[in-house]
Order: sequence, then C-alpha cells, then structure tokens
Amino acid sequence: MVATIKNNKLTSLVIGFFVLVTVWWIALNLSGEQGGFDNYLFGAVYGTTVSLFGGIVGLVAAKQWGGWKSLMGRAIMFLSFGLLAEFFGQTVNSCYNLILGVEILYPSLGDVGFFGNIPFYLIGIILLAMASGVKISLKSFYSQIQAVIFPVTLLFFSYMLFLRGYEFDWSKPLTIFLDFGYPLGQALYVSVALLTYSLSRKVLGGIMRNQITFLLVAFVAQYLADSTFLFYNANGMYYVGNIVDYLYFVSYTLMTLGLIKLRMTAQSLRRSN
Repeated sequence: MVATIKNNKLTSLVIGFFVLVTVWWIALNLSGEQGGFDNYLFGAVYGTTVSLFGGIVGLVAAKQWGGWKSLMGRAIMFLSFGLLAEFFGQTVNSCYNLILGVEILYPSLGDVGFFGNIPFYLIGIILLAMASGVKISLKSFYSQIQAVIFPVTLLFFSYMLFLRGYEFDWSKPLTIFLDFGYPLGQALYVSVALLTYSLSRKVLGGIMRNQITFLLVAFVAQYLADSTFLFYNANGMYYVGNIVDYLYFVSYTLMTLGLIKLRMTAQSLRRSN
C-alpha cells in the first residue's frame, strides 16, 4: 500500500485530499457549529469531489479493461456508476443547503442517486467476481452454511439496530420503503462481497486479491454510513458535517482508491504483455 501511494500520483492526490478534509472535519466539529454555512460547504466539497473524481477514474479504468465488451470492464463501469449516483445525490443535497438555504430533506430527489447506488454496486461486485475467475460452488456443506450465514447475519443486524420497533406511518410510503430498502439492500451487496471473498480465497491469491479486498472494505463503509444516517435522522441527531458525513467520505475515498488500483492493474498487465 505504501509503495502504491509513492508510485502513483492519483493515489497520492486522493490520500492528500483525504488528510486535508479530515483535518477540516475535526476543526469543524471542535467549533461546535451545526447547520451553518461552514457545515454546508463541507458537505458540498467532500460529497461531490471524491465521488465525481472516483467515478471518472473508474470509467477510464473500465475502458482500459475493454469497456462494455469485457466482464471486467462492465464490472468497473457499474462500480463507477455507483459512485456517480452518490455524486448526484450529494449534489442535490448541496443545492438544498447552499442555494435554497434549507436542511436536507428525506426523502428527496437526492435519494434517486443514493438508493440507485445499491443495484449498481450489487451488479458490479457480481460481475467483478465472475471476471476475476471466481467460481462459487455451493456443493459443500461449508459453502452452503456460509451462503446462509452471511446474509442472514447482516440482515438480522440491520433489523435489530435500525428497524426493531419501527413505527409505520402509512401516509409516507416512500419513507417506509427507503427506511427498509437502504439497510436491507446494502446488507445484500455486502453479503455477496463477503461470500465471494470467503469462498474464493485461492482465486483471490492472484493479482486481484488486493483490489477486491479494497472494494469489500468500501462496501462495508458505505453500509455503515447509510445505516448510521438512518439512525441519526430517525432520532433527530443528524446535521451536515457530523460523523455520518465523515463515514460517507471514507467510503467514497476507499472506493476511489479501489478503482485506481484496478486502473493500475490494467496498465501493469498491458506493460507485461
């Protein structure tokens, strides 16, 4: 990882930006400000910059892997679409804050992007597993147990932490759908990523191991970010610039670094050929 940072300008740029924004976030929270212009500016900068940059880098990487014509190219494209969906959602929220001068609405137009991230990431990790030569076999008892345990455990965790005792307001059906859809949908793609990683250790021992591991951590960070937002929002604790936004920033940064590493792998394979 250290060697990667030293030898790649894009990675160094992302890491440097991450450090600067982290310092900004710490200073913002130490100031005690909530709901002010500085909070909204922080949300606009972190939310749109890394997600857009990562999405563009991912599309470039997808082209280097063969674009839509190859499994790997399509996998990276869908992961990039997931980041760009987050960019759309963050842009909408920033417009609410900085232009309209209102707090973030939930649900809102931004949720088209935030929720759209789920199917993009799910399709992306499935295609990436296939492109990496992963062949998940559920013939063995051990594999069958894992195939059940991973999703059930995450779904149970999501339910107990965020949905237990949920009060249904049927006058707001979209809110109910999103409240259940976010944690359960993300638990699904995290489960698929964990299952793929666990049942394919030998395959991942090759050049794709580090890349997929990076993406797996990014998926978990995204799951934690959205789940924490739902919890904070439901309890009236959310404001722009708190720990929720920092978790989103971490997840975007990890996904961007994962896509950069995939781009570097494509370049390395080209040079070796």
